[in-house]
Amino acid sequence: MAMPSRVVHTPGPVARLRGFPVFQVTAVYCGLLRSRGVLRLPSVGAMSADLDRTRPIWRQVAAVIQGRIEDGTYPVGSKVPSVVELSAEFEVAAATAQKALGHLKGEGLVRTEVGLGSFVAEPPSAG
Repeated sequence: MAMPSRVVHTPGPVARLRGFPVFQVTAVYCGLLRSRGVLRLPSVGAMSADLDRTRPIWRQVAAVIQGRIEDGTYPVGSKVPSVVELSAEFEVAAATAQKALGHLKGEGLVRTEVGLGSFVAEPPSAG
């Protein structure tokens, strides 16, 4: 079994946890990947204080952006922060921020232009 490249271990296990070998890891926090019994580092170190674990994170990020569009923080035609900027602001993975923007695009709140970014879309005309 190959160890993930980000995990450094000693030549042999230093302990056993629930029957699985535990290797010494050079990190403050380690999680146990139950299916393989391998210690690993979390992909995202911390979560923003505004987000909770009771709902999908991408939905919460999308709701915050939608709220900013509705209250005028992001006016119609203005650029929405990039995936990298959103992932840094909310302390989430880039894929999570991308999924939130994709959801907003599907809802018609955001339009994307290749090479330029995402922009607040015009509201659909009533009538």
